[in-house]
Amino acid sequence: MSDTIGPAIHSITDGRLTFKKPHLEYLGNPQSVQLTFGPGHTVLIHNPDRRQQLVEQLLGGVQGMLDGDQYQVAMRLDNMADDAPVDDQGRIRIPVIYLKRAGLTDKTTKAYLVPARRDGWLELYSESEFERIIDDPTDPWREALDRLIMQWRQKQAE
Repeated sequence: MSDTIGPAIHSITDGRLTFKKPHLEYLGNPQSVQLTFGPGHTVLIHNPDRRQQLVEQLLGGVQGMLDGDQYQVAMRLDNMADDAPVDDQGRIRIPVIYLKRAGLTDKTTKAYLVPARRDGWLELYSESEFERIIDDPTDPWREALDRLIMQWRQKQAE
């Protein structure tokens, strides 16, 4: 994973996202990615192997100790993933349900792809959602994920 990339505008045309090379490399150049619902109105784009490792690590020892928000985060990461093959031109087709959630339903639109350095996925934002998140970084989803990770670390230390 490259730590030198940051947020960047990407094109979405007819429901297809065209990755810029560094962002696809950040995911490990997979032949397929997995999409899950993220915080607010975002979509998370995962390398399938890394997403599975994350789920197993986070949920392995804390399954019965999750509060309501943590449970919702866990369900989004574990049970609600769709596969999207990456074509030879570095594009994926995003299902309509994800486009609607992210507010990316125009025939041609621009979106931010933001690497989540700690988590190893890419976050897909509409331009307006990205600006909103920047202005208000508090997010119950992110807070629940942070608590989930803290619980996992405590369990690992035992």
